[in-house]
Amino acid sequence: IAIQAWNTARNIVLDALQEGDIDRAERSVIHLLAIETGLSEREVPTLAFGNQTRGSAVLDMRARALRRPELRPADSFRPPTGSESIWLDTGGDVLFPVSDSVLVLASVLLRTRRRHPSRRASSLLVSTQEPVAILRNAIAEAGLSGTVRASDYRLRLASTLTEKLGPDAAQVAFGDTFGLSAAPTYYCKFQSASIAQALASCIAPISGQPGASPRTLARC
Repeated sequence: IAIQAWNTARNIVLDALQEGDIDRAERSVIHLLAIETGLSEREVPTLAFGNQTRGSAVLDMRARALRRPELRPADSFRPPTGSESIWLDTGGDVLFPVSDSVLVLASVLLRTRRRHPSRRASSLLVSTQEPVAILRNAIAEAGLSGTVRASDYRLRLASTLTEKLGPDAAQVAFGDTFGLSAAPTYYCKFQSASIAQALASCIAPISGQPGASPRTLARC
């Protein structure tokens, strides 16, 4: 189903860009990002192009990834003052690789928007239309209503992270307990590249392309 959804959404974006329908193109780029990175309806209104998260996800074109701020419980373990040197740093970004095809479509979308005064100033991926239910509408537009939900894409990626790195990796990456105890997230630490590598293995069969390499992501 994910492969079918990805191909359908990609074709919708291509058609929309050719027709100059920016709203439709934005909706289906959002759909593609949901498939590849587990983007949720809640994240859509604040999703922007950029390289600094500042508390919400951004599409980092240079890093070829969606950046999410690493989320942990408010009272999770913090090293005592003066002992930071013996602990791994926490609180960075988690990078979700994005396929070359989606990055190219997002780039063309940006160039198309720059030709429209009402849209060129916005760094948000959804530039003018009401962002509520955009992802749900994009899934419906792809003819998948009743077949798949946005949360299914997220759970697919979370299952891959759980299988390869453990449930705490999925919880930290998505900032979601998934109905499990969050106790391990109080102490765990993962390298961004290890999470990216696990996610890239989940994207490749869908898009037919690898995401950004773990080595590249480790430098971002």
